[in-house]
Amino acid sequence: MPSDPEPVAIPPEQPQSEDPQGVTLCAGEEAFLPWLREDLERLCLEEGKLTQDEAEMFREFCRLLSTYLHLDFHGNLRTIEELYAHFDPDRETVPLGDAAGSHQDELEVVRCFRELAERSNYYEISAKMIEHCLDAVTLIDLKTKVELDDFDHVVCYARGDIHSETTVRKMWKTRKLELDVLQRVVLLLKYKNVAYFARTGRPRKEELRSDLIYTFYYKHVPKYDLEFLFPNVEIGMNLKDKLLLGVPAIGGSILVLTKLVPQILIITGLVVFLVAGPEAARRMGVSDESVNQVLPAVTALLGLTIALGGFAFKQWNAIRRKRFEFLKNVAEQLFYRKLANNQAVFNRLMSSAEAEESKEMILALYQLWTGPEEGQTAAGLDRRLEDWIQRRLDAKVDFDIDGPISYLTRLSGSPPGLGETVLLDTDEDGRMCPAPLPEAVALMRHLVTNSALGVNPSPASSSASSSTSGE
Repeated sequence: MPSDPEPVAIPPEQPQSEDPQGVTLCAGEEAFLPWLREDLERLCLEEGKLTQDEAEMFREFCRLLSTYLHLDFHGNLRTIEELYAHFDPDRETVPLGDAAGSHQDELEVVRCFRELAERSNYYEISAKMIEHCLDAVTLIDLKTKVELDDFDHVVCYARGDIHSETTVRKMWKTRKLELDVLQRVVLLLKYKNVAYFARTGRPRKEELRSDLIYTFYYKHVPKYDLEFLFPNVEIGMNLKDKLLLGVPAIGGSILVLTKLVPQILIITGLVVFLVAGPEAARRMGVSDESVNQVLPAVTALLGLTIALGGFAFKQWNAIRRKRFEFLKNVAEQLFYRKLANNQAVFNRLMSSAEAEESKEMILALYQLWTGPEEGQTAAGLDRRLEDWIQRRLDAKVDFDIDGPISYLTRLSGSPPGLGETVLLDTDEDGRMCPAPLPEAVALMRHLVTNSALGVNPSPASSSASSSTSGE
């Protein structure tokens, strides 16, 4: 089995490229921030732009903001769990009312899946890209087919488009293979109803129900092996495998048939001798002596027939064994790459979205607190953050500024002794002005306390979906 691909260092620049058919092959710069929040917080403080007291307040603010986000996301998770319970294939609880979810609930589950993926800084993989993968080969050299029309919903997102090296075995030697790898892939599928499969004659796995929604979470997926993530993938032999099995079969069949033909002629002559008489048999070139030797001929024919049948069985068994090897290879690839499925996928996406937005908000506020006093516009802050990440981390990202700004402007409250306080305000010119650090810390203490007690509902974070970064 090929070894698990090892990620390489994030390059300073990863330009977007397309193949001649216009299908995007490389995602280019992503919004994903592949660093821990604590490491980014430490990196900010290492610049020395904050005094010792301010640095301590900044640390406390980061902890409070992360706590508040966790409480907020936990509330959203409970809502999604209740909504998805109607469609969860792994559901353990017994519904007291109608077990089936409505069509509106189904659409809401799909919407929540998309929103969580985008807030986690995933990018969507289109159906065109998936179809393009069917014609490309990387780790698993098989002929494949996936019928996307079998599904009502196909939603696929990925994150972490990297170049990697892996070791594969070809024939009697091993060699290194360079390939494009998606570090994380999430997939949502919902099958069409039984009537569709009856009408089209398409094969359908009985265990996959049309009233349920299946979600999958994978790691280190070769970009051009995406089709193997689909449960309805149809596997066949490529041209090389067909030749390896077909050429020996044809050659062996010809060899056996050449030995059978003389015996068949003798038996045919015997039949003519018995039915039409000796003269007709002689006209066919069958002598009386050949007729007398028919028993050895029949014995030889029977032996050759058994040999031909054994050869055919051997070839059929080789094809069957080859198919089992294909299925085993695919199963191993998926086994070592699957991280979660169904409800667990929503849990992991929620955790990832929480981490990404926490990092984005902390970096944005740090740049505002240490930047020009007159404030910055969203576009200017976006460029400042991308330049800072390239300078300090030697990486290019397409920073998502709209998502964190939309969330931060909703955070407001009345901390004791301060009155109404807004964490991030915007003036008429679109310049953003954050609350001073002491007031920001007091506000977050107030919001965390009220959120934990259920006194003050959190801002509608579920509506603050991740969007593309500012131009």
